[in-house]
Amino acid sequence: MDKQVTYRLKLSGEGLDLERDVVPETAHAIVRLVFGGSVVQPQCATQGTTMPFAPQASLVAPVPATGGPTLSVREFLETHNAKRIPEQIATIALFLKQHENLPVFGRKDLIRSFEAAQEPVPKNLPRDIGWTV
Repeated sequence: MDKQVTYRLKLSGEGLDLERDVVPETAHAIVRLVFGGSVVQPQCATQGTTMPFAPQASLVAPVPATGGPTLSVREFLETHNAKRIPEQIATIALFLKQHENLPVFGRKDLIRSFEAAQEPVPKNLPRDIGWTV
């Protein structure tokens, strides 16, 4: 009987303490994303399906700084058809990285972005961030 190889992911920060096993494809995609590479949609470790909110490779490429965002966060959410909370969080994270030049951001930045997009702020943001990851 073959044992499936998994990686242990640990992510912690303001309001977040996540630790879970992920399949190799997801682990490799996370490493590529962290080091600024492109991301191929990883397989979800628990369901074996592609995560619907994973950024497309073409969306992860850095956007040159032009002195300010070219799109509002509302327009960015609409452009990427982010409807569910995990999709919105992932899309806002990409917006903050690409359009506001924030490679690292916290809960306050996410809340500010939800409010700027006129979207309701998730009631349990730490849990929703965990789902997104």
